[in-house]
Amino acid sequence: MKILILYIIAVLFFQISVSAQKADPSVTYIMPIYKNSPLSLKNPSEYCLEDEKLYTGSEYRAGELNIFSADEKKPLKADFRFAVISGRIKKDMNSKLKLKSDCPKGYGEMESAQQLRSDWVSKETGFSIGRSSRDIMKEISYIEVQKISEYKGFELRRTKKFGYSSVYFKNSLNTEIPELTITAHYESSGRGKPYPDYRHKTYTNVQKGDKIFFEVPHKYVKEKEDPSEKTVSFHLHSVSATAVTQDIKISLEIIKDYDE
Repeated sequence: MKILILYIIAVLFFQISVSAQKADPSVTYIMPIYKNSPLSLKNPSEYCLEDEKLYTGSEYRAGELNIFSADEKKPLKADFRFAVISGRIKKDMNSKLKLKSDCPKGYGEMESAQQLRSDWVSKETGFSIGRSSRDIMKEISYIEVQKISEYKGFELRRTKKFGYSSVYFKNSLNTEIPELTITAHYESSGRGKPYPDYRHKTYTNVQKGDKIFFEVPHKYVKEKEDPSEKTVSFHLHSVSATAVTQDIKISLEIIKDYDE
């Protein structure tokens, strides 16, 4: 009888463990770290909800995901440009919000009145800068951080060739990256609302210690299919590196912040 009871307990424990792993898989993320701030278009740190109360969220985010310490007693230290994060992805940010105060009058109205593009704003607020709702927050995912450290291995470097830069990536992980994509993000120049254009290059079987160099122009002109239309000039806005494996997700970005 004792053996049967122990067997049943062991089976139940195994099933619970498997279910927990499926629900909240532990993954290593390599991402840029951004400091959140009030009324930021892309990286807001607080939100006015439908009850007209102001709530604080996370101090940092990795890429587009807010990050919170798995141990609430230990403050999250994430003052890095890029970081390696071990943790679990969770959904529903409502449980992480902390009441701050009543919403200031007209909170976010001025910021929301400007002309915005969907890739300029956060998922939490959308075009209503500074404002959100419990229903929206319920669908927002975040990372519960178990371990975080600085990542060095991604740079945008000037080259001796005028008008060009080189994207540098080094696989400093202890594993192969089966497929890595380097993307150069360009924005149109001239009058009117800017729009993006992209150039991609994919590398396969990137081994531990491998270094990649991808040269990109700062500007280029794109011809229109219709000869009667004007050509469009594009300038380099940023570069990124992305990769997804079963255990690792890489999403790095550098915004070009220097002149030719």
